[in-house]
Amino acid sequence: MILLFAAVFLTLASADTYEDVDMPKRGFACKCIGDSQKVWTGTIWLFGCPSGWKVCYGDICCRRG
Repeated sequence: MILLFAAVFLTLASADTYEDVDMPKRGFACKCIGDSQKVWTGTIWLFGCPSGWKVCYGDICCRRG
């Protein structure tokens, strides 16, 4: 169990945040202010918006731009 936790921690700690921004959109969609009911343009980021993204609703719903 400890080895599994250590492996997950090292994987997350070694992630390059700049590389993550250039990756295609992934995760859960969220509704930004001004979105219609059918089209949600935001993405949930649990630890704040990365560089190149801006908050579009609440603290964790972000949109590129």
